[in-house]
Amino acid sequence: MHRRISVNGVCFPKASLQEDIAAWRALGAHTVGEHARKLRDAGWAQGIAALQGSGLKIESIVHPSEFRLDRAHEWEKVRADFCKTVDAAKAVGAVSVYTTSGNRGNMTWEEAADGFSAAMRPVLDYANAKGIRLLVEPTVALHADKSIVHTLRDTVRLAEMSGLGICIDIFHCWTEAGLKESVAAAVPRCNLVQVGDYVFGDKALPCRAVIGDGNIPLERIIGWILDEGYQGVFDLELNGPRIEREGNLAAVRRGIGQLERILENLGVR
Repeated sequence: MHRRISVNGVCFPKASLQEDIAAWRALGAHTVGEHARKLRDAGWAQGIAALQGSGLKIESIVHPSEFRLDRAHEWEKVRADFCKTVDAAKAVGAVSVYTTSGNRGNMTWEEAADGFSAAMRPVLDYANAKGIRLLVEPTVALHADKSIVHTLRDTVRLAEMSGLGICIDIFHCWTEAGLKESVAAAVPRCNLVQVGDYVFGDKALPCRAVIGDGNIPLERIIGWILDEGYQGVFDLELNGPRIEREGNLAAVRRGIGQLERILENLGVR
């Protein structure tokens, strides 16, 4: 597998951590990302030990933010949960923890962004002290229950306000105006790029497709990202009905091959 490709455990949403490890080995993966939930379900100590003993390079851990930004009295538990994930990331040698930005409640965007910055500041300080990059990613607007940033442009703005880095999830931001300019603004803060495809007409989330099956101009967008000097991995994140119908392992294997071809076409060796 190409050295710049990571396979995320989100590709196997119904699998346990041990099943993810088996799938990664079957795929010949060497760099992977995992979901904090799977570590928690395995038991934090057992999950960390399993990843440490897997022989895999752990690039990232995802920790979704589903908290309310207008309920500051609930933030202490949110912060404690985040710090537990940061500790796990440090223990397994991960580069980053990435997240969504939380639910705005009744706030304006600007109020919610200030709330996010305040909520995450102690977590950011803790992550920085551990040498872990804390990242925020965009989502489509249908994920407004867990995010206030639905374009890469707004993600850059929130990252600049909060001090976090950026995870560019191409699936969630490929349709926006001025994307090339937003990529240029994001890459200096970017530590992870996620890749999946989308087929026109699919409605229910998650509705990702295998790379090359859909309508996202992935080679063009990845080219822009590389042109801005991005040196990190491209994290494959495939889930949804199309992936399940094909079979998750088969779909991910085919996606790896397609992503390898894109990187080779772009001269990434």
